[in-house]
Amino acid sequence: MRQAILIVGAIVLLGVLVFGMRGGQEPVPAPMENAGAEADAAAESAGDTLERAADDAAAAGREAMDQAGEAAGTAMDAISDAAGKAAETVEGAAEAVSDVAKDAMASAEGAVEEAHAAADAAAQNAAGTGAEVARLSDEELRELFTVEGFDYDRAVAYIEQSDLGFAAKEATKSALASVKDAPDQLAAVLEEARERLGL
Repeated sequence: MRQAILIVGAIVLLGVLVFGMRGGQEPVPAPMENAGAEADAAAESAGDTLERAADDAAAAGREAMDQAGEAAGTAMDAISDAAGKAAETVEGAAEAVSDVAKDAMASAEGAVEEAHAAADAAAQNAAGTGAEVARLSDEELRELFTVEGFDYDRAVAYIEQSDLGFAAKEATKSALASVKDAPDQLAAVLEEARERLGL
C-alpha cells in the first residue's frame, strides 16, 4: 500500500512538472488527465483504507479491553470463592478442635472423678482393714507375719498403725511389696518385719 501511494505521488509530481513546463497554455493531454484522476482515486482509496484500519484497530482494542475486564472479573470471582472456601475450612477446623477439646475436658473430668472414687474406696478399705487389724491379738499378729498367715493389705495396715518411724515404715512396706509374690523370699522379709515390730 505504501509503495502504491509513492508511485501515485510520483505520477502526480511528474504531471505537475510537465504542466509547469508548458506554461499552463497547452491543454493537458488525455493520458495525463487520466493519471491525475487515478491519483486522486488512489489517494482517496488509501485514505479510506487507513480510516477503516484505524476503525478496526480501535474496535479490536475495545474488544481486547472488554475481554481483559471479563477475565479480571472471572479471576476476582475465583479468588473470592477460594477465600470463602478457605474461611469455611478454617471455621470447620476450629469447630473440630473445639469439639476435641471439649471431649478431652470431659474425659479428664471423668478420669478425675474415677480417681477420687478409687481413692475414697481405697481409704475406706484401708480404714476397715486398719480397724480389723487393731482388734487382732498378739498371737494373730505374729501369725499375720508368717508365710502361712501373710496378708499383704492387713500387714501394711498394721505397719501404718505401729510405732515405727516414717523411714522404717516405708522400708518395711517396700520390702514386703517387693516379695509378696515371691514365697521363696517372703519368709526372710517377714522375719525381719517381726523383729522391727517386736512381734
